[in-house]
Amino acid sequence: FQLDHPGVTLHQMEDNMANLMTALSEAELDIAFVRLPCESSKAFNLRIIDEEPMVIALPRDNPLATQPTLALEQLCDVAPILFPREVAPGLYELVYNSCLRAGIDMERAWQSSQISSSLSMVNAGFGFALVPQSMTCIQQPNVSYHPLSGAPLKTDIAIAWRRFERSRTVKRFLAMF
Repeated sequence: FQLDHPGVTLHQMEDNMANLMTALSEAELDIAFVRLPCESSKAFNLRIIDEEPMVIALPRDNPLATQPTLALEQLCDVAPILFPREVAPGLYELVYNSCLRAGIDMERAWQSSQISSSLSMVNAGFGFALVPQSMTCIQQPNVSYHPLSGAPLKTDIAIAWRRFERSRTVKRFLAMF
């Protein structure tokens, strides 16, 4: 995009869902790449651009770590590590409700606001985390990754922009998707 539009400056801002959506609504950002489900409002448009399965990150020293795939129901004795609701409400609900349906004791749940710190907690043996498959590139010595057996748990990646956006540059950028 930048090659075709040399007068446009692109800035990257990595943050949690709540902060990205606030920055978008306050016009600090023109476009945001977000992981669904997210709290959306009538002020934003969302266009799904990709889908990604969630995988289980589990300490290697857990007896279940030898299995290639795992069902959430197998993790009833392991504490879950979740994203806080206020950071990513939609993702929190997806993971929390999936764990609850699987019979996991959510009273034992830990919270971590970043995927990287969730994986550090898994590495330290605090419990397991459900993370997007793309995060398996983050290798830690005591973390093993396992696809979910049974019904897959997926998250969509979307591009978000203000519903009444008038900028031609933003419209040109969106046309790439």
